[in-house]
Amino acid sequence: MSVSETKPSTSASISETAKQPWLLYAIVAILLSLGLGLYWDGLAEAVFRWESQEEYSHGYLIPLVSLYIIWENRFKIRSSYTEPLWGGVAVMFLSLLVYLIGEISALYILIHYSFITFLLGVSLAFIGKATRYTLLPILILCFAIPLPYFIEIILTAKTQLI
Repeated sequence: MSVSETKPSTSASISETAKQPWLLYAIVAILLSLGLGLYWDGLAEAVFRWESQEEYSHGYLIPLVSLYIIWENRFKIRSSYTEPLWGGVAVMFLSLLVYLIGEISALYILIHYSFITFLLGVSLAFIGKATRYTLLPILILCFAIPLPYFIEIILTAKTQLI
């Protein structure tokens, strides 16, 4: 009896997932669609600000740039795929708590950053340590988040005095 037969390996679960990637893709698609449904009002507010304010018109391009970077890293992600990390579930849970606080306080910026944190949790939960290749594209999404109105007014008022 060889060592590989007596000791269950983690590569077996990875290879089983690799044989059925559609299952992983389906779970990610379901979670992302639920996340989009939950965060829809906050994302719609961001898109409204992108449409109505010229200084945020770049917001449409940021998600596309992020997706492009993930697409370029797809082979690195696939080759360094490890077991899913349960820490990702904790990150998703914490992001939902921040979302709840944002909904109660009506601060859309909390909802926006909560969505980015939720995406990070999804990445950790499904691709594990390969998240190092999706971390930068997810964090780039921060540049698409509009500032809250009160901060924007304070900053523009002070710069007009210069």
